[in-house]
Amino acid sequence: MPDIGVGSTEAERCDLTSRDVLDIVQHEIDELSRAASLLCDGQPESVARLRHQAAILTVVLAKAGH
Repeated sequence: MPDIGVGSTEAERCDLTSRDVLDIVQHEIDELSRAASLLCDGQPESVARLRHQAAILTVVLAKAGH
């Protein structure tokens, strides 16, 4: 009989190393920066928000020793 109820559709979780987490955060910084570059001409508020988010994550990585 198939599993039914809470958690029955969840995928098995994978273990991440510290390096994996740092790589994920760096990828997010890259994506935020790329999105800001694409919006550069038309949406200054969105560009500022994306760049601010990337800057915060950059500080987090720097403090983590990356």
